[in-house]
Amino acid sequence: NCRDHSTGNFCERCEDGYIMTPGPLGRHSCKPCACPLSVASNNFAVYCDRGGDILRCKCQDGYAGHFCERCAPGYYGNPMTIGNSCKRCDCNGNSDPNLIVNECHNVTGHCQHCWGNTAGAKCERCAPGFYGDAIVTKNCQECKKNK
Repeated sequence: NCRDHSTGNFCERCEDGYIMTPGPLGRHSCKPCACPLSVASNNFAVYCDRGGDILRCKCQDGYAGHFCERCAPGYYGNPMTIGNSCKRCDCNGNSDPNLIVNECHNVTGHCQHCWGNTAGAKCERCAPGFYGDAIVTKNCQECKKNK
């Protein structure tokens, strides 16, 4: 019957995502990892530990950096802002997921590399000079010019 995010046979460890901190009267408590912030809504660590004065964070999927302070490629958001998390980019399948650079802006989520003659913040429409359906049939074709 461990409480307050402790675990183990004798509640001697902290659950994943929490770190043991010294408390009053020699007692310890489990606090959210500061990965990047030490509040539950912005603790994106699967695991953290402290080696001397250095905090080490193993980030959840979608997070990157030593302290999970930024979104990984393919994700966007601002984990340094309380209540904000990383979300998967949504370019409606109209961008190259194998790009080395992020397919969407890492904070706003606006798609940066639409392909298949598509455009828009989520590559949701045909690019200027093209027509068709960018989302379902993905058939953006060039407009014919009348002579």
